[in-house]
Amino acid sequence: MLHTLLLLSASKKLPSFTLHFVPFEDTLGLIYLSLMELSKRRQSGRYYTPQSLTDTAVETLQVSRGRVFLDPCCGSGNFLLRLLRRGARVEDLYGCDLDGFSVTLARINFVLSGNCSDKDTLQDHLLKCDTITCRSLPQVDVVLGNPPWGSCDDEKVVSRYARTLICAEKKRPCYADLFVERSLNLLKDGGIVQFVLPEALLNVASHETIRAFITEHARVRSVRYLGEVFHAVQCPSVILTLEKTSFSNASGDVIVNVGDSNYIVRRQRKGADFNFKVTDQESLVLDKMDDLEHCVKLKGHAKFALGIVTGSNNNSIFNEKIEGSEPVLRGLDIEPFKINPPDSFIKYEEGAFQQVAPMELYRAKEKLVYRFIAKYPIVALDGTGGDNVDARSVASAVRFALVLNPSLRVLVYGGQKLKQALSQEKIDAKRYDFFSAPECIPQDEDPRKVLEGYYNSAMRKAIEAVRDKKADVVVSSGGTGPLVALSRHILGTVENMRPALCARIPAGPEKYSLMLDLGANAQSKSKDLLSFALLGNAAYKVMYSEEHPRVCVLNVGSERNKGNPLVKEGRDLIEQVKRINCCGFVEADKLFTDEADVIVTDGFTGNVALKAAEGVASAFLNASGIKKFFSKLARPDWLVPWQYNGSLLLGVDGLVVKSHASAGKEAVAVALAGTVKLARLNLIDSIKEELKKSV
Repeated sequence: MLHTLLLLSASKKLPSFTLHFVPFEDTLGLIYLSLMELSKRRQSGRYYTPQSLTDTAVETLQVSRGRVFLDPCCGSGNFLLRLLRRGARVEDLYGCDLDGFSVTLARINFVLSGNCSDKDTLQDHLLKCDTITCRSLPQVDVVLGNPPWGSCDDEKVVSRYARTLICAEKKRPCYADLFVERSLNLLKDGGIVQFVLPEALLNVASHETIRAFITEHARVRSVRYLGEVFHAVQCPSVILTLEKTSFSNASGDVIVNVGDSNYIVRRQRKGADFNFKVTDQESLVLDKMDDLEHCVKLKGHAKFALGIVTGSNNNSIFNEKIEGSEPVLRGLDIEPFKINPPDSFIKYEEGAFQQVAPMELYRAKEKLVYRFIAKYPIVALDGTGGDNVDARSVASAVRFALVLNPSLRVLVYGGQKLKQALSQEKIDAKRYDFFSAPECIPQDEDPRKVLEGYYNSAMRKAIEAVRDKKADVVVSSGGTGPLVALSRHILGTVENMRPALCARIPAGPEKYSLMLDLGANAQSKSKDLLSFALLGNAAYKVMYSEEHPRVCVLNVGSERNKGNPLVKEGRDLIEQVKRINCCGFVEADKLFTDEADVIVTDGFTGNVALKAAEGVASAFLNASGIKKFFSKLARPDWLVPWQYNGSLLLGVDGLVVKSHASAGKEAVAVALAGTVKLARLNLIDSIKEELKKSV
């Protein structure tokens, strides 16, 4: 009853919307878990399984009359509903959960599906109970679901589980291990367990017991590697399929899926070897390495441990040494064959951290350190620049960007007000780090003064993060002059190119052009236009996979004899480069008409042209009344300016994105989220290779 009242109370705070019933969809469960606080979900290990993942986990299972299924942690019945959709009978389905309210929702879902309305059947098949200790469950053919992954910390509960389960004999056993063991015990011989599980179960030492149990009582039929599929859970997942067998060390083909790759592991695995990402061919190579006479392995000669997992770096790590703190190496400080001097500090308090290794390993005189390579792009954000940028706007933009792109991580540089604003936004602490850099470089500051000072500015610190490989790209709303000067000074240039600001501009629905320069150079020479053409041509090839992009020079007319000496000489130089498809001149009224793929101009003219276009678009956007109606007809959605915020500074040896100084939080968020694609393209190295062919 309390759960119901809480649900009703929370629902009153929601905006009104129309909810359509879809048969066999667990909408009720989604709403219930969405209203539950994230901290409570983490504590209980309860996360809603995405419908697409549920379908993937169920689609390979054979459904037939009399084949009995059990979801030992069914929640509101997500997996069981998909089985009903595939034709399973209610009398062949069982579900258990400790959360009585979730079980009630599961029963309601069964009734709504139209498959069952008998109260006794629902109560007999959907049970509020602890699957691990319940003795009234039948032997089944298939156990499926997504069991909790956390550790069991209750000593009394662990003691009770240890009476029947081997995996419960150690301190703080993992629930995933317990459910796998219990499920195998509930299966008929030849039965199937198909669980969504943490990938760590296959390769981390703490799961050795369950791997040994599987080796003795089952064989692995298939493994599907999923990556990180649960929101706010930074843990790779797998779908593991096991077949119960009475033969110890049973062997057989294992079907493996990793992304778009599918293969079969045919070799006999050694003991509890569950590293199925290693193919048979790769395994042969490793075996040959094992046989080398002078090959010394770390195993048996070293102790392994993960570093400190704080749970919240922003609350535990300091940028300055304080009383009682000591320097700490972060992953960002570790490079191949090099360790950068640490500039972070921590107070070691074992009980205060989420995870620690034994102190003697940290204090060992001789040790090897290695870095977990982040697969997610990391953006360094200058949180101080911009005309419309205050602390709350920046914090809101960070939150919005992280929602737009779940694979983004942000290093935020700024003052204490920004740090406070970020904490108030309730952003997942694992997805950003804050670094104190209170100095703000004025928008119009002389670049020479910038180079001589401002050593504690957010802009400088963010650019240095890219130089030091701590971030993949920097985003700043600061002044163009200071940003260009610092980027050239800290990162260096590519092939002696003159850096230029490059913007993606719309050329129609789902069509884009690159325009440069947009203000990095107030005065340009004809050879600079050639540099811009080379950079734009290379960037377009990489970004849009176009072998021969059309390169045009912005001019007052398309005729060959029109224009000033600058644009004429620039066009002539560009035409001499064989790998550039130069198409002459383009006029300003053709900027958004797919007339050219790359538009080359000097910084002054390009900046004026683009801002004039933005001003017209904004006038349409901000119209009111009857004007708004007609402006909406005249302006297509793809011409809304803020969705194209973020100009790339091409020509420097690192990814630098200039956000518009007057950009609002939505536009800043777009600039942040848009960097993910740039980082994944390996843009700078690709441009370097293309320039070598063209120069």
